[in-house]
Amino acid sequence: MASGGQTVEFAHITEDSGMVTGADGNRIYYSDDFLSGGEDLEGDEAATMTFDVVLVHELGHTNAGAAAEGQTTIMGKSPTTSINSSGEVTFTRYKNYAEEFRAVRFFENRYRQELGLPLRRSYFDVNDVPKPLVGN
Repeated sequence: MASGGQTVEFAHITEDSGMVTGADGNRIYYSDDFLSGGEDLEGDEAATMTFDVVLVHELGHTNAGAAAEGQTTIMGKSPTTSINSSGEVTFTRYKNYAEEFRAVRFFENRYRQELGLPLRRSYFDVNDVPKPLVGN
């Protein structure tokens, strides 16, 4: 996918990488076990969290995705990603409320709305995604 001359790459990762999904720069990391490890919060809409919804959310974290919206990523204390010679990925993630809420409101919930799915209201805590739930 290209946005503003940028290309988004997809990287399949193994379950032992310590990461389920994530984005770093213009690369989206995903595993076959993309829903594992998450908390079950009221309003997180995990029951409708299909693979496409996860990828759209992660697209929101890429530089290209942010640029498509005329925004920049709000990474703050950035996650770190490393890949060893065997292709195994290690990913360390920090809680970044502003960036997660931006990805939920401007990417994931817009997509959910288009599909007629319930909008995600919760990410780290119950009902913590700021309103409006769909960014404009």
